[in-house]
Amino acid sequence: MYESLIQNEQFEKELSKEWILVPVPLFRQSFRKRGYNQSQLLAKELSKKLGIREADILERGANDKFVIKKDIYYKNIFLVDDVWVSGSTLLEATKVLKRNRVKRVVGIVLTRKEH
Repeated sequence: MYESLIQNEQFEKELSKEWILVPVPLFRQSFRKRGYNQSQLLAKELSKKLGIREADILERGANDKFVIKKDIYYKNIFLVDDVWVSGSTLLEATKVLKRNRVKRVVGIVLTRKEH
């Protein structure tokens, strides 16, 4: 998946800026059921492969809304999710990040679920 992205000239140009990989947190019930967050596992592997830091800065708060766990000092974030269904997860997480002074958010998704 990411080999083709790495070869992309625009992607390489973006990597020259300071970026961080942020996994999308699971719903609490899903995490309790699975015991792991597949988006976090994906972000960790991408971090190793691309040499970009990974930080777990989002969590699900009351009513499963996204909240920031700690102060954000990052301006460019790759938001990592496992499955794209409607795009609403990435959109809502992006809104929270942008309200907290993040300049750019780019979504990285492993697969897309067909309706």
